[in-house]
Amino acid sequence: MSAIVVVLFAIVVVRLFTLQVVRHERYERFARDNQLLRERASAPRGFLRDRTGTALVDNVLHFEVTIPWRSRQDVETAAGALAAYLPVDTTKILGRFDAWRKRYPQQPFPLVPDADKFMISFVRENADVLPAMRVASRGRRRYREHTLAAHMLGYVGEVGEAELAAAGPNRYYAGDMVGKTGLELQCEDWLRGEDGVRVLEVNAAGTVLGESKDLSSVPLPGRDVFLTIDADLQRFLEGMLAEHGAGAAVVLDVDDGAIIAAASVPSYDPNRFATGLSQAGLSALLGAEDRPLFNRFSQARYPPASTFKLVSTFAILTNDLIDPGEVLVYCTGARRFGNRVLPRSSMYWLI
Repeated sequence: MSAIVVVLFAIVVVRLFTLQVVRHERYERFARDNQLLRERASAPRGFLRDRTGTALVDNVLHFEVTIPWRSRQDVETAAGALAAYLPVDTTKILGRFDAWRKRYPQQPFPLVPDADKFMISFVRENADVLPAMRVASRGRRRYREHTLAAHMLGYVGEVGEAELAAAGPNRYYAGDMVGKTGLELQCEDWLRGEDGVRVLEVNAAGTVLGESKDLSSVPLPGRDVFLTIDADLQRFLEGMLAEHGAGAAVVLDVDDGAIIAAASVPSYDPNRFATGLSQAGLSALLGAEDRPLFNRFSQARYPPASTFKLVSTFAILTNDLIDPGEVLVYCTGARRFGNRVLPRSSMYWLI
């Protein structure tokens, strides 16, 4: 019996020595990691500015109340606790969670995607009652003049699975907003910054005690992109086209070919995509009779018409093929085909 007791005691001593001395650093790291919570700090996108530096596209902060869910029961309990104090729709929250769980299995679930000031203050002031809930802030894209230059600027949307796979690891994460069309897409590498990390100290109940500044890293914002566009001329051009219902126009700098304004009317508001456009809203835009998503100055096909006369006339005069004072053909503005006379409005003629 004495030998058995000695052996058992020796096993306990060896085990304690292994845990506290041999593997001390490993378990110390585990304990420290349990005390710290790491969150990705998304970098704000750069601005899109016109030739004078006026911001056409910038960012605004919006807040959401999140929980680190582990099961549907966790979300149901948290939603019920919040509903005991504030008027929130728990049925709607649980309905969103079912779709969220399939798409973002590792991310905190936003109980309240757009929290107002009262909601934010209540959650922060009642951390003891709602310990698992946190207020997170995210940048949201804002198109300051709504429809102005929408086809040129483009819009952002949630990153897709194909984009995630093509970008490689740690470039994008599910739920990130990326450029989908226009300059938002073409300048994605410039506009997107580098994410940082927020390290928060939490207690055993999950309540945030504060942020560890030494371990956190600040996100680097994306770079601003300065365009050749003149916002005043763009506004004037779109207003002039709107008087005629639909159309397209492009204004170029004759010295260097820079685009000063490019308008396509009717247009759309890219803010609808930045805030999360529903499938019904997207279907309405795609099915609209006036086709607001159609970029008439870059996607439509038009015959060259009289604008090409400048090219051909310049070539003729440069090569001295005619005398500038000579009248070659008198133009009546119409042309006969068989027994029909077509007016100029029905035809496009080249010299």
